[in-house]
Amino acid sequence: MLPARPTPLLAPCRVGIGLFAISLPGPALANAGHATAWNALWAGHPFGVGLAILAGVMVPGLLLLLFRANRRLAEANRTARASAGQLDLERRQLRTLFETLPDLLWLKDAQGAYQGCNPRFEALFGKGEAELIGRRDQDFLPAEMAEQFRAEEQKAAQLGHPVRDERMLTFADGHQELLETTRTPMYDKDGRLLGVLGLAHDVTERQRAERFLALQHEFAGLLVDDPERETLLSAILDTALKLPDLDGGGLYWREADGGYRLCRQQGLSPAFIAQAQHLAPDSPQARVIRAGRLQCACTSCQPHCTDPSLIDRPLLRDEGIHALVVLPILVEGEPLASLNLASKHSPSTSHRTLTALETLTRQFTRALERLQAREDAQRQRANLDKLLDSLGDMIFVVDLEGKILHFNKAVQRMLGHGPSLLGTPVAGLHPAEFRPMLNQTIGRLLSGRHSPCPLPLLRADGTRIQVDTQIIPGEWNGARCLYGICRDLTEQTRILAALRESEANLRRAQAVSRTGSWHLDIPGNRLTWSEETHRLFRLPQGTPLSMEDFLALVHPDDRQRVEEAWRAALGGAPYDLEHRILTGGGVRWVRELAEVRRAEDGSPLSGVGTVQDVTERRQMEELGRYGAFQAGVAEMAVSVLHNIGNAITAVVNDTNAVSRAGEELARLGALLERNLFQVNASLSPQGLNRTDSEHLIAIQTQAVSAIQRLCQRGLSQRSQRINASVRHIADIVRLQQDASLPATREAPFDAGQCLNDALTMLNDTLQRHGIRVSLELAPGLPPLQLSRNRLLQALINVLKNAYEAIRARPPDPGFCGLIRIFAGPLGPQRCRIQVTDNGIGLPPGLEQEVFRFGFSTKARGSGFGLHGTALFVQEMGGEIRLESPGDGQGACLTLELPAVPPDRERPTPQEWSSR
Repeated sequence: MLPARPTPLLAPCRVGIGLFAISLPGPALANAGHATAWNALWAGHPFGVGLAILAGVMVPGLLLLLFRANRRLAEANRTARASAGQLDLERRQLRTLFETLPDLLWLKDAQGAYQGCNPRFEALFGKGEAELIGRRDQDFLPAEMAEQFRAEEQKAAQLGHPVRDERMLTFADGHQELLETTRTPMYDKDGRLLGVLGLAHDVTERQRAERFLALQHEFAGLLVDDPERETLLSAILDTALKLPDLDGGGLYWREADGGYRLCRQQGLSPAFIAQAQHLAPDSPQARVIRAGRLQCACTSCQPHCTDPSLIDRPLLRDEGIHALVVLPILVEGEPLASLNLASKHSPSTSHRTLTALETLTRQFTRALERLQAREDAQRQRANLDKLLDSLGDMIFVVDLEGKILHFNKAVQRMLGHGPSLLGTPVAGLHPAEFRPMLNQTIGRLLSGRHSPCPLPLLRADGTRIQVDTQIIPGEWNGARCLYGICRDLTEQTRILAALRESEANLRRAQAVSRTGSWHLDIPGNRLTWSEETHRLFRLPQGTPLSMEDFLALVHPDDRQRVEEAWRAALGGAPYDLEHRILTGGGVRWVRELAEVRRAEDGSPLSGVGTVQDVTERRQMEELGRYGAFQAGVAEMAVSVLHNIGNAITAVVNDTNAVSRAGEELARLGALLERNLFQVNASLSPQGLNRTDSEHLIAIQTQAVSAIQRLCQRGLSQRSQRINASVRHIADIVRLQQDASLPATREAPFDAGQCLNDALTMLNDTLQRHGIRVSLELAPGLPPLQLSRNRLLQALINVLKNAYEAIRARPPDPGFCGLIRIFAGPLGPQRCRIQVTDNGIGLPPGLEQEVFRFGFSTKARGSGFGLHGTALFVQEMGGEIRLESPGDGQGACLTLELPAVPPDRERPTPQEWSSR
């Protein structure tokens, strides 16, 4: 505070006239001029003046002078008292103003010591006026700053007028203000420097406003040049980070999946960027952006903070971020981008900064809207150019004066003209003799009548190209124009010729392959056939057809199967079947394949297919099957004859043994006869003596023993074996007779019994070679309904292959051949038969070769056994495979057969014989 010392206003003075001297107070100084004049006169002419006074003024005059002097004195006293009160009032007002002034005010003496200050200045140092008076800046400020302040004061004193400067100062409570300081020198009446009066005005807001206006002006100036996206995004982030309290952040751009990717950043560490590079669509950060409003979070929470939890994240704490502002930038109501701004040096973001950001956001929004509109326009123009350039037809854009405004690449490619064509008359591209026709066509078009324009065009080399031109009115860059679409008829003519030739070739190919095509309009029930299809069905072309007409031509026995297959195809199943048809030439076999085309809702629209005459192939297949059957019968016959031979050999051996037993009995009878003769001859009237009796008993005992031995060990056993062999021969003959012809009907039969029959036919061979057989029938084995005879043939082939593989092993005294047979269910409609042997096995890579016709690993093998088996299994719709660990490790052959095979036509024996 300034000292409240009384200041003398004006010093008193003395006025004298001759010997009279009157002491007048300061206010009487106003009449001092008169006294001065009298004194000067008196000093210059003392005697003359005195005489004049004495002569002209007498005592009354003197009294009048004294009276007037007293009146002036009384008036001066009243004025002095009034001035003193006014001065006190003004002093109090000045003091109030001094203390309440919002600016900083201080007074220093000539040596730089403080003489007084106001409360605002006290807040700068955080000290009272009493603590500051008599002290200098060096006592409170850094030496460098104190020297700068002292230099400014000395500068003002030297110049003799106020000096101004601006400086950012930090107050005792930590806040900063930009102060505009005026230092004014003060002098006494003699011109001596009394001190320097300082006045500092806070211009922080003004500077912020000026800086903000400069930022807006700078950003607006950038938009004048329509910057590209990269430049604009960088400018948006740079502009935002120039505001106070912000020293880092990034700009996120929305991606197609709804997430946001960091496309610009400043003041962030690489580790932070790596973790914050992408915000997933379902992340909390992306949801904050999609909220579409400014969000503020500060460690030092302020009233304007919207969500303090945003700052409470480990990633932000590790980065040293104390305040965070999320500012979505909306385009058409959607957050296209977001400014995520941070402060690392300040614990909070000021409300003024947030207000400035919201104001700038409106500029950012308009800038991005312009950018997006421009990019959309560029993309649309680029798409249009790509579309036009991708077309094979030539496109011209012509104004109403006939000048070319634009053309696509097809023009340059087909006519050889370059950019110089722009702005030239389109009539120059037509031969001279066709230009009147062009003008007439354009005139008709402008009058509202449309007509084609089949005029030739001129290439750059002068040659002509025949085109078909369609002219359409439109707009280009906001002005009316004409679009010309020119199609080269040369290629079309070539294509039409090639198409006609292709159709002719297709007809010839269909005729050669006896394959026709057809198309069925399902909703309209209209059936269309190709020329070859009409020929296959012996129907003239042009005959109206429907699905019912076609079914009427299908063989009655196959009609239901065809209808079921077509219904299945409408439901999504493949359509591939063979059936018979009735034609004027009799019954034919055809194979049909088709594809059903559907609408978007899945309903069938049409069917497209082929039909092929396969009558000859079917006949060849039947002949092939009959040949395979005959070969199988022959193969089985060899095996049967072999087994019959073995059985006959056993019968012969047993018959020889019976013959030998008969001879023994004959010798025994002769012996008994001789002994009986001897006994009769030696009999005496007295009877047999003891010696003869004992001899006779011994002979009889020997005869009985021999007879018993021959009957029990010879005749009985041999007779049983002969009977068994004869029955075995009968069984083999019966099985051979059953298998001699293909079955006309397939009745269900037991697969286990069929396996037993096969073993019966091979029993002698297996026993003679000492091969043991193990048969396992699993529960639930389904009955089979296929050719039992052909399955029996296949099983004999498989078992024969197994025991021959065992016999082919090198001799080994400790080896015993073994064949294991397993039959069991494979689902409800299939069965599996496995034949495993411990024979020589099979080298790797030959698992499929063994089924090839003529292939055999045996020196005298025919190569048909397994081949015929494979043909039978495949024909029945089953599978066959042979597996072997390797040489000397045996093999396993697996048959998988359906319980009910595919429906196939089988000829009767009469049909076989007729073929």
